[in-house]
Amino acid sequence: MSLWQNIIENNPSAERSDRKIVVFHYLDRLIPILIGIFVFFNSIPHTTAIKEITLYLALLFILVLAVIKKTGFTLKTPLTIPFLLFLVWSAAGIFFTSNIPNTIHDILKHYVKYLAVFFILVNFYQTERRFRILVWLMGLSAAVFSIGGMIFFYGMEGHPLSDRLGFNEMSSNYLGFVIIPGLILMLGLSVVARGLPERIFLLLACLWTALSILLTQTRGALISLVAATLIALWGRWKTLFLVGGLMLGFLIFFPSSLTQRYVLDMDKLRSEERVSINQLTLEIIKDHPIVGVGFGMQIYQDREMLLKYNKRVPERYRQESPNPSPHNTFLDIAMRTGWVGFCLFLYMIAVFFKMAWQMAVRGATDFARTWGLLLAACMVSYLVQAFFADATFGPQAITFYLILALMTIVWKKTLQENGAAPIPITGTGETPENPSA
Repeated sequence: MSLWQNIIENNPSAERSDRKIVVFHYLDRLIPILIGIFVFFNSIPHTTAIKEITLYLALLFILVLAVIKKTGFTLKTPLTIPFLLFLVWSAAGIFFTSNIPNTIHDILKHYVKYLAVFFILVNFYQTERRFRILVWLMGLSAAVFSIGGMIFFYGMEGHPLSDRLGFNEMSSNYLGFVIIPGLILMLGLSVVARGLPERIFLLLACLWTALSILLTQTRGALISLVAATLIALWGRWKTLFLVGGLMLGFLIFFPSSLTQRYVLDMDKLRSEERVSINQLTLEIIKDHPIVGVGFGMQIYQDREMLLKYNKRVPERYRQESPNPSPHNTFLDIAMRTGWVGFCLFLYMIAVFFKMAWQMAVRGATDFARTWGLLLAACMVSYLVQAFFADATFGPQAITFYLILALMTIVWKKTLQENGAAPIPITGTGETPENPSA
């Protein structure tokens, strides 16, 4: 009989304690795996059950560890104050909305859920190794969705290449929100790739992912792709010119040129339906400028309300049958939470870009500078497309919070490195000790 077995037999409480420690250890290890699965399947259609199970299991395990005080889970980030203020203001809208159940539902089911994803990632992907795993998950998700979507849409369903790539589960207008950040992150991975095979795979994945974006023939996605690529490859001029040449060649020789859809025609842009929709949304905001109509997304689908405000729109922009979707994220937020809520949303964006500036420009390590710039490009891709579509729900909204989480991870990692830490942004972080003091 070994000494350990003798101790256990004489002290059964030690065995129970040891088993508990093992269980807690496995729970702690399972949480990043579960949330990683959630991240990978974010852009994949028909995987709602997988995403719900993995997210809520991760939350359950965190609660268990928190109750027994076996986790260092923290809400301390530069974005915590903006998140909290926006939550409080959205909740205040419950007292002024015409649809209280939907407002409460969407605050809890959407906004709070997205915050949960953000804080889990920030707490369980803090190391550079785990950060790279998270980036790989987002990149591979976009690549798998892109090539799988093209095979299904053009190969299995038999659509001609002139048709816009899109699905019932995710229309052409939304594809770019989840695909372009994945593409940008894969470009980053190719820059820091450790071997030629890895770099070749990533570059090929970037090519077919970019092709899927262009096949959507969507104005917002095209402008977003150009802007994000320009920022991501800033300073890497050879790579930038190569990528730019490939995209230009596609636009020139592709059988269904984007110019056929008047994507770049400014007269067409000024007269298209989105302008009429924006005019209607602005009329609603005029009557609800402070707290908005309520956070609930179903409120905009109230036909009586739409018909009422459609009559106020100048006749030139009046719709025969009002579109029940705002088609503009910024106006959507202003309408639902008022201009105060809109400013709080801009507060989140401002904090993000301040972190990005500190990392990309003032970062003392290659890791901070590289990923600070790339994540800034990802956010630009989201914001550009937000002018053309409502992106406060579904995979596109989750992608927004994933980008926020990635930047926060980079910022916190830099904060922990001696001599490379920026000053805390909102007063919620910690100033590192000077090692030379």
